[in-house]
Amino acid sequence: MTENDVLCGRGGGTYSTMGNRHFIALVRDFQPTYLFALRREKPLMARSVVLIIRNRGGRFLRRD
Repeated sequence: MTENDVLCGRGGGTYSTMGNRHFIALVRDFQPTYLFALRREKPLMARSVVLIIRNRGGRFLRRD
C-alpha cells in the first residue's frame, strides 16, 4: 500500500491512512460544486475524483 492508495471501509483504521486523508480533502474541495450540480452532472464529478486519485498513482483497495 502506498501513500496515494485509498483504503475502502469505515472506522479509524481507514481514516488514518495518508491516501484516505488526500481523498477526503479532494472530496471536500468538490463538495460545494457538487451540491449545486445537476443530477446528470454528479456522476461525472465523482468520476473526476476517482481519476485524480488514479492519476496520482493511487488505487482503491479493500482490506482482505
